[in-house]
Amino acid sequence: MNQLFEPGQVGGNYEVALPDNSIIFETKKEKIPGMLEAGEATIQAQAIDIYHRTITQQSHYHLGYHLVSNVMKPVAKHGLGFYKMKVNPKSCNGCGLCEKVCPMKNIHLEENQNLLKTPVFDKNCESCFSCLHNCPKEAITYPGMSKKKRDYQYRHPKVHVKELMNN
Repeated sequence: MNQLFEPGQVGGNYEVALPDNSIIFETKKEKIPGMLEAGEATIQAQAIDIYHRTITQQSHYHLGYHLVSNVMKPVAKHGLGFYKMKVNPKSCNGCGLCEKVCPMKNIHLEENQNLLKTPVFDKNCESCFSCLHNCPKEAITYPGMSKKKRDYQYRHPKVHVKELMNN
């Protein structure tokens, strides 16, 4: 019999392995359908546990994972330049989608010297890459990004751009 937790008590820990939107450690395209299917099944089972307020196991991620994760974020932002997103003005059409999908409201459009609106990035980036993954012209990059590999955009197939937009 599962042990139950009381309201206000933390008793649940849930994790789902889904495709990564990382532009460095991307998920191989052939693995994505299986990961999405397995993830959906995991989420359904976890929803039942949540509904029944079942106490779950501790995270299978150990201390080493958390230490590496805490170290990697500043390395990625400062060492790899994730906080220095760039826009190729020759590719950008000024549509403003990047501004609309940024959850941190870190992007605004300004007119450039050619009187075209282009994105400008502030200092509040969380490296979610929503701007990069959703740019219809693939005009957004970061300084350490390989110019040879252009097959880096990923969006969950059941998540539509309108769902990501800030209104």
